[in-house]
Amino acid sequence: MIERFLNFVIRLSVTQPLAVLLSGLCLGISFVYVAFLPIDLSFSGVMDRSHPQVSKYFEVSARLGLGGRLLVLLEGPEAELDSVLPEIQLVLDGLDPVESVWLAPSRDYFVQRAPWMVERELFDRWVASADGETPDLDYESLLAQWESAGSRFLPPAPYGARLVTIRMTRDSFELALDAEDFSEIRAAVAEVLSPTNIEARFAGMSAIVQQENEATLSRIRLLGPLSMILVLCILFSIVRRFALLATIALPMLLSVGCTLTLVGLLEGRLTLMESIFGVIVFGLGVDFAIHLLVRLSEERDAGFDFSVALRRAMTGTGRGVVAGGVTTAGAFLLLTLAPEPVFYRLGLAGGVGLALCLLFLLLLLPAQWTLLERVRPGLVRIQRPSKDGLLVWMAGQSAHFPRSVFLIAIAFSLLAGFLLPRVRYETNLERVFSPHIEAVETARRIHELFDLDPGPWVVSAADISEARRLHEAFAQDSTFSRVDSLALIETEDQAERGKILEALAPKLARHLRERSRTTRGQSASTLVGEGGFKGPPEALLLNAHTLGPPQRDSLPPALADRWVGPDGELLIYAFSAAPSMDSIVARQERRAAQAIAPDATSMSIIYEVLVGTDRPWMPAVVLSVLLFVGCVVWADLGKFRLAVIALVPVVASAVWTLGLLNALGFSFNTVSLVAIPVFFGLAVDDGIHVVHRMVELPGTPLRRVVGSVARSVAMTTWTTCASVALLLWTDHPGIESIAILLGVGLPMALLATVTLIPALATLWVGTDSTRQLV
Repeated sequence: MIERFLNFVIRLSVTQPLAVLLSGLCLGISFVYVAFLPIDLSFSGVMDRSHPQVSKYFEVSARLGLGGRLLVLLEGPEAELDSVLPEIQLVLDGLDPVESVWLAPSRDYFVQRAPWMVERELFDRWVASADGETPDLDYESLLAQWESAGSRFLPPAPYGARLVTIRMTRDSFELALDAEDFSEIRAAVAEVLSPTNIEARFAGMSAIVQQENEATLSRIRLLGPLSMILVLCILFSIVRRFALLATIALPMLLSVGCTLTLVGLLEGRLTLMESIFGVIVFGLGVDFAIHLLVRLSEERDAGFDFSVALRRAMTGTGRGVVAGGVTTAGAFLLLTLAPEPVFYRLGLAGGVGLALCLLFLLLLLPAQWTLLERVRPGLVRIQRPSKDGLLVWMAGQSAHFPRSVFLIAIAFSLLAGFLLPRVRYETNLERVFSPHIEAVETARRIHELFDLDPGPWVVSAADISEARRLHEAFAQDSTFSRVDSLALIETEDQAERGKILEALAPKLARHLRERSRTTRGQSASTLVGEGGFKGPPEALLLNAHTLGPPQRDSLPPALADRWVGPDGELLIYAFSAAPSMDSIVARQERRAAQAIAPDATSMSIIYEVLVGTDRPWMPAVVLSVLLFVGCVVWADLGKFRLAVIALVPVVASAVWTLGLLNALGFSFNTVSLVAIPVFFGLAVDDGIHVVHRMVELPGTPLRRVVGSVARSVAMTTWTTCASVALLLWTDHPGIESIAILLGVGLPMALLATVTLIPALATLWVGTDSTRQLV
């Protein structure tokens, strides 16, 4: 089948090259559609929303607007802060992306109602002092206890800092990917603060998503073209003909455009994973062209004219190119079996992209080279090296000393296997995505100043009794440092306190009148709240009795919006004692929270799932890739022992790579896991081409067989590594880990190919000739 297809391509390309070229260009016009596709380079764009915990979080978040909450930290001169807060609230209230703005309510609300809300022990001491039962009461001690109790209701207000909470109209996870909601809010705040000395910083998922996009997108846009330029520069050092380089670049550009367009049409957007593929596709796709060009040049050097040489190159090396392309594209496509979008998206883009790249190159390269040859005969070829290189020498030595080579390979494999248990896996999301996310550091600063974080654990209660029970349970758990709910002000003994204050009120009023007469012109003991209320303890109790207990219907809007859900349910917020984006910490928090309330949820669940180690499907995906690669190689080569010879270097290089990376302290992460199955698809290409040449040249010494393909497999390895290496400049540790893994693994595969294949072939037949193998 492959031979019939290749013969059809040759016949069509040689007889109608211009028509083939124009057809490819017309198909590639879809490239322009990429400019209109929404782009999301954040991790939120590749979240697994099918996970039960993640699904629960998004359901609650959509109803309560958790993902749309944006914290604004203001730091600057105290006087300016107080004056600028009302203006910020006024400006933000007028923006379409803003649903509401929450400023900390005046402490006067809590001070004037303190007797209803403080802990019972403090209330009893307060009443006793006012009733004259403890005349020697230390008022300073009472004030200190009040201030301590007051921190339960409101977070501390440090000098020189204020916190503004914005509830956005739309959840940050559900925003259109090209939306400017956060940018509009940021610009409005910056305009208000421009004449002041106040600095504003943002925290929350909206800020993380936008800042990660800004940090990564600019680099990705630059690295895509740089990848192609770098690969072509490597080729130019050998080809030295711009026209020939252009024939290779055109099909790759068209395939990238068509791939992004097709994936965009299927999925509705482009994400981080398609961006990675866009950078490395040039290194992957050029492999096909290199093998064909080197083989074509060899046939021309052997004395064949262009048309015959092209046919021999396509039907000879072309089979290996197709087999290698199918294994690599298939390895990518098998990633779509994974339930996680990170794997699915890269698998879809890689599989479709490499299949299209293979198709474009097989169709357009022969057509373009035929046209070039008609214009300038002899242009489509590269010069053979004057002498054999290091790889050829290594192949010869491996065929001559096969047992020694295998002993060395086994020793390295055992050493690498010994290091495998030391595999490190990065569970902290902060060390996986771009480090230039100011929102992460801002969240730490907010926790330090206000004992709050942007992602508290949230649970709802049907009534105040349940809310009190949950509030108390969270408060007793050391995992959480602060709990916030209506239970803070609607105490269980509210009715009893009312009776006590009712009975005490006449006596309090009489004491205050007597004190007023007897202390005129004298200093009296007073209880001063931080909100500005000043007076004797009796006055606070009498004032609280006059105002009555806090009522849910008369709460300040900021508290009502926070504590009462849209359907009337009561909301309890539990803030972590040590906020972190580490999946292990997030799992511990989830277990603690859901032991109290099974329906509790938090943004921390995203961290747990996104960078966690719980991926039971991963071995099945890797195994399916290995089985697919093995079956394709076996079907292509036709003999089991030839397939084994081609696959041994892949397995050996994988073990060596993992061992070396472990020894160097490399940490795997949720992104680098993608590269493991992809590595198998890429690494087998070299073995396929070497074994194919063994089949084509029966009876030829193994040194010469490897020498005939050494140049092309070396060039394909270096071009792929060069394009992958550019990912090291994304300033995104997750993406950079792919570059490290493939950058180490592919040269290992090349080394294993040129040493283990000759050694294994020699041991199998007892001679360094290929005749008995085929």
